[in-house]
Formats: sequence, C-alpha cells, structure tokens
Amino acid sequence: MPPVCQPPMPPVISQPVPSLPTANLPAKLFVGQIPRTCNEATIRTLFQQFGEVSEIYMMKDKSTNGHKGAAFVTFVDMAAAQMAIKHL
Repeated sequence: MPPVCQPPMPPVISQPVPSLPTANLPAKLFVGQIPRTCNEATIRTLFQQFGEVSEIYMMKDKSTNGHKGAAFVTFVDMAAAQMAIKHL
C-alpha cells in the first residue's frame, strides 16, 4: 500500500480553464497546500483514482531541492479533472 499523504487542510484545487466545450481535451489543475511529506508518487496515486493522469509537475525549491507545496496535475480529459475537483 502506498504511503498516504494526509494534508493538514484540504488541498486547494483550481478550476480548469474551459477553452472548448468538449470533455476530450486535457485539463491542468493547480494543487496547493501539499504537505512536505508527499511526493510525486503519492500525488499521482491520489489523482489517478479519478482518471488518467498524463503529467505531474511539482514546483521545486532550488535551495533545498524539496517541493514548494504546490503542483500542476494534468489529466488526459476534462471529465477526469472535474471528478477530482468534485471529490477533493
């Protein structure tokens, strides 16, 4: 079982910006307030339950090489992103 990442507060997830009225377009979400104990694998596990994740970019702190507590999660389609927003 992968490590569970329990944030002290619910993660902040931005709404995807709608560009065209279709659910087949990729959608990138901003996720904030990620605990320092989380890594890319735990974020991927959390978000893949809502659909296929094509990319995760965790913002890095250059001085510590750790993440800054925020990431962008890109879903293959808009419907999966909407499900993640609804349930998280």
